[in-house]
Amino acid sequence: MEDFVDRDVELDQLTDCYESETADLVVIYGRRRLGKSELVRQSIADRDDTVYYQAVESTAQNQLEQFVDTATAQFPSLQNVRRDWEVLFQALGEEDAVVVIDEFPFLIEEDESLPSRIQRVWDREIQKTGMTLILVGSSISVMEDKVLSGSAPLYGRRTATIDLKPLDVPDARQFFPQYDPVTAITAWSIYRGCQITSGRQPELMSSGNAGCTSRQSRSKRVPLFLRSSRVPT
Repeated sequence: MEDFVDRDVELDQLTDCYESETADLVVIYGRRRLGKSELVRQSIADRDDTVYYQAVESTAQNQLEQFVDTATAQFPSLQNVRRDWEVLFQALGEEDAVVVIDEFPFLIEEDESLPSRIQRVWDREIQKTGMTLILVGSSISVMEDKVLSGSAPLYGRRTATIDLKPLDVPDARQFFPQYDPVTAITAWSIYRGCQITSGRQPELMSSGNAGCTSRQSRSKRVPLFLRSSRVPT
């Protein structure tokens, strides 16, 4: 994790859940490009009991099949399990697995019953296991309405909530050790506190641009202010 800056509190919180002997339901949400996905990937990097599934916009059937492919790659015994969310979660609970569903709102968009189904299998089976289920989402409105609100099916089941915020200036400065304080603050303001993982330091290129990205500039005539090999979602 040497290229991963800050988030020590969140990493410790997740590790405590993984090592707990009881079931944990963790909700991680926040706007895009803050490092939610990278936070979770870093937290499970050295584990062999995890299923990390990143949902995509697709049909409900395709999403389920993709989850099955991901889960069976880690737990081959699931190949004989019926292709059903509740049955799969129950089987993973029996393995005390760490299960991450990234971009959970994409699943809800295709199957609004999914939170209710998770609630049912959680109450009947999973809460008696050592499983950790992590639901990650960038659509704050969907996460608040369908997962966090008092009327949501999963209300009262979650054991931890991480509302990920942008990095503050002292932590973000770790990306810019070669900059003087004024330049580092300017760089931080352009990156808007986004979390960055990179094998190289971001490079100051021009002070004339009002935005930042690690990808190709939208206009070839406008130079990038900062450049990094990667900005996580």
